[in-house]
Order: sequence, then C-alpha cells, then structure tokens
Amino acid sequence: MRTEHQKQVQNLEDQIRQVQQVQIIPENQRVAIEPKIVNESQVKLDVFKSLPVFDGNINMDRRKETSNINYTIGNDMYRERIDKLMKENNGTTTVEATIRTKTDEPIWTQQYPYPIAGNDFVNRKIDRLIKDGIIQRSNSPYNSPIWTVPKKGLDEDGRPKKRMVIDYQKLNFHTITDRYIIPNVNMTIQNLGKAKYFTLDLESGFHQVKIRKEDREKSAFCVNGEKYEFIRMPFALKNAPSIFQRFVDDILREYIGKFAYVYIDDVLIYSSSPEEHMEHIEIIFDALNKATLKVSDEKSKFFQTEVEYLGHIITHNKIATNPEKVEAIEKYPLPQTLKDLRGFLGMTGYYRKFVQGYAGIAKPLTIHLRGDIEAFNKLKNCLKEQVELFQPNFDKPFELTTDASNIAIGAVLSQTKKPIFFLSRTLSKTEENYSTNEKELLAIIWALQKLRNYIYGTTDLTIYTDHQSLTHAISEKNPNPKLKRWKAIIEDFGAKLAYKPGHQNVVADALSRQCINTSSIDTAHSAESSYTEIIKQVSRPMNAYAIKLSLYPTKN
Repeated sequence: MRTEHQKQVQNLEDQIRQVQQVQIIPENQRVAIEPKIVNESQVKLDVFKSLPVFDGNINMDRRKETSNINYTIGNDMYRERIDKLMKENNGTTTVEATIRTKTDEPIWTQQYPYPIAGNDFVNRKIDRLIKDGIIQRSNSPYNSPIWTVPKKGLDEDGRPKKRMVIDYQKLNFHTITDRYIIPNVNMTIQNLGKAKYFTLDLESGFHQVKIRKEDREKSAFCVNGEKYEFIRMPFALKNAPSIFQRFVDDILREYIGKFAYVYIDDVLIYSSSPEEHMEHIEIIFDALNKATLKVSDEKSKFFQTEVEYLGHIITHNKIATNPEKVEAIEKYPLPQTLKDLRGFLGMTGYYRKFVQGYAGIAKPLTIHLRGDIEAFNKLKNCLKEQVELFQPNFDKPFELTTDASNIAIGAVLSQTKKPIFFLSRTLSKTEENYSTNEKELLAIIWALQKLRNYIYGTTDLTIYTDHQSLTHAISEKNPNPKLKRWKAIIEDFGAKLAYKPGHQNVVADALSRQCINTSSIDTAHSAESSYTEIIKQVSRPMNAYAIKLSLYPTKN
C-alpha cells in the first residue's frame, strides 16, 4: 500500500503532465518526470519549472487555462500551511485600531429602511459576525446606518448574492485623519518588471486588527432594534487603510521592495525563479505567522506567471489593463449628473497612462458638465483597444521622445521602441506665448520632472526631438537665462539630445496635438496628491484607496 507521501508525489507528477498537455510548452522543452522522486521540495520545483512564463504573445484562453492549473497546483502544495495559519491565528495582538474624533459628542445617524427581502441575509450575516468574534452586542450612544446592495452571482442556496454595508459617512467626517502614506500604485507596478512568478495572499485583512476598547462604541450600528459594535476593524472606517498599511509594513519592512509589496491588505510576493519564489513564500509565511495573521485559501494564488493586481494584469516585463474593469467602463451609462461624470472620469483616469492624449479626448467632458457623447464613447473605445505598456528594465537604455504644438506638449518613455509611459498636457496661457524653442524645451523639462523616479540616475538616457535647432538653443552662446536653467536640468539627468524627424516622431506628435483644452491639465496619472494640484476638480484621479473601492467590490 502506498504511503500518504507517495500519493502526494504521484499527484504532483500527474499535475506536471496536465500542464504539459495544455501544449503551450514545446515537446522538446518539457520537463522529464523521473519515476522515483522522494524529495517533495524538488517535486514542487519540477512542477513550476514545467509552467510557461508568459511574454504576452500566448493565446488568452491558454493563458487562463494554465493560470488555473498554476492556482490548483500552488494551493494544493501550500494548503496544509494555510490551514495551520487559519486555525492557529486569530489576528494580531500587537496593534489596535483607534477612532479619534474631533468631538466628544456621540455621532448619531438615523437608521433608514433597507429592502425587506434582505432581512434573512442581514440576520445570517450578523450571526456569522458574532460567531467569528468580529462584532458584539452594544449599548452605544453612537449609530451608523446599514443597508444592503446586490452582488454578482448566486449564493450556495441559489439566491442572488448581497452585501451588508455600513454607512460611516458622518463618523468619518468627524474622524481625525491618519496621514500614513499609501503606496503609489504606478511605482509599485513598475518595479515588478523582472519578476516572473507572483503570489497573492491575506485573509480579510482589516478584521484581523482589533479596535481599542474605548473606541468600539463609535463603530455601532443597529439591526432589528438590536445595537451592535465592532470588536475588530471594519472596512468602511476612514483610517482603516492607513492603520492596516502601517501594521503590515512594519511586519514585512525588511522584504518590501526586495521580493514583496504591500498595498493595504494585498501582499504580493514576486521572484525571478521558482527556487527564489519558494524561498520567498516561506519567508513571508513565517513573518505573517509571527504576527499571528491569517492567510486566505480562497484569495491566495501561488506561483502565478500572470497576476491581477491593483486593477492591472501583470506578466513578465508587461502591464495591461484588467479586461473586467475595462468592460465595466465600456458598459458605464451616459452620465446624467456631475457626480456620474466624476465617477466616469475617475474610472478612466486610473488607466490614463494607457491612452495617448487622454486630456484632449476628455476635454469636452471636463468643460461641459453635461458631458459630450463623442468624447464619452471615444474614451471607452481607447481603453477597449487594450494597449499594453512594458515594464522598465533599469539595466537597459531609456528613450524619451517629446514634442510640442501651439497648445500642448507630449512625451513617451520607451525602451527599444516599446512604450512604458504616455504623458501629455495642455499649455497654460503664459506658455502659449513661448517661442517654438521654449515650447520644445518645456516638453523635455516637464517630462523629465514627471518621470524622475524612473530615469534619474540611469546611465543611458536619450531624448529625441523633432526640432533640429534645439541644439543651438541650449548652447553656451544663447543668453536666455530660462533656457540656461533648463539646459542645466537636462545635464543633471545625464541625458543625450538627439534629432528625430517629424515623420518618425508620430506618438509624441499625436500626444501634443490631441490635448486641445486651454487649461494646464496633466494627464500623467499618479496617486500622489501633489500631482493633482494642477488638475481641474472634475478631471482629478481619485486617491489610491478610493480608486480601489471603485474598481473592486467592497468585501464582506
């Protein structure tokens, strides 16, 4: 009779064969399977070495099929470890969430009716939260209302799924803001360029942090005449993202930027080889276990060669928009109110780095509050085209191609003609009066400043312009003090200036001419608030956490 270990080894061998039958891997490159394998770690490595690393050119159906196989294999391998974390860990005891309000007066909002059809669901949800030790009965003088919203799909009983939501709007208004910095989405994603294997995990993150006893009453809500309050931190509290981000940053600080990134309650582990990835997973598991944190079996995805992260699809050296999010944008109804319009611009603005001349296309929407149907549909179609951006390789030369028109400036950062970032903005009234040389140089200086985090300190940066006389404009003989200052900035970046004829400078030229609004609107997306100061209110991207809420369903 075979031992349990022998059964596991046989199962892994079968899974290797299953992967190879997807026929993505050429027959002569498939991993040979030895009939006698006794080292389980080596079996794991053989499994994952047999999986393809996507370069973006493989058929999407096959990519999904293999991704599902990765998910099954990875979760089977680590199921015992995950089960142990889920059973033995009950959330952290090293940190507590505080709710500091600007007033000592209880903050009360009247409960408003929610659909009667949701009563059974709400009651079941309350019972589950009490059983899991997340809420308790309360006599609090505070109150925030609840309501239910539909979710896609059916539950285990075949009924439409729902979500219970607590409206902490009034409480949040009176809460003192925790200013801890949430990571910049773009910089996090761009730093994953060399990685080939990815793993996501963490279980209902916010619920793993207890609320300080003195503050629990502030989280109170009412259901069927009964008052409840949270023992553990709920998702809708104003400072919940900052509290949890700080907590997990402290746990994983020595690994962040090396082989892990944390975005609120998403932990991404990334590596360049199967051997490294197995080691990195174990290190992160050990750190989470020491902090008594749980890991989700349902949410965790191990050894992925393609991963959905923060609204993007990430593969080796490439970034793309998430087709599901783009489909939601495509189906977005024509805005009828200013709030609708802002919602639409917030969703499309998150992907603006994928759209050439975003500001010019969106201009009718940002000026006319009722919107412009042509511009509305054009933004949808631009995102539907699924432009892929490439991850930067900091060991290779960068190319910055710029251009200027009478009304706008544009640029594209690339490597070997593969786009990494699109930028464009319109000129201010003062800038419109600049000379041609000044406008062309302005395009270069603005792009260098916007892309500083990517290109400053690189050993090989070439700036291409279609304005041949620019070399003379920044020579030592030119007395213009403004141009001298700009020349010093270019030299500080160690960049070389090269001429590219206009007929070869198509992308940057298009970016500079599609931006037709007359205010200085920046189309380079960043989650940093400092980047939004020059963007009109209706065209500002939402902050990073608000974007996450708009693109992802709120968790139960």
